[in-house]
Amino acid sequence: MKQLLTQYLDKTIEIHYGGAATVRGRLVDIIGNVLKLQDEDEGIFFVPIEKIHVFWEVKDKEKPVGFITRPSNQE
Repeated sequence: MKQLLTQYLDKTIEIHYGGAATVRGRLVDIIGNVLKLQDEDEGIFFVPIEKIHVFWEVKDKEKPVGFITRPSNQE
């Protein structure tokens, strides 16, 4: 897993590690068996590799969840 994750350095990934727990950030570094990620607010957080169930690269900004309202063309 560690070797695979090195291919995603400096890319934004989303990590799922059980239940509804998911985190997203730019993979800054891999220190031992711990990932160092940076969120969009420049905050740093760490995830142990052994806790990761699945991860994927995020290409787009987060899409809104739920309904999107658009202005009506009716006047």
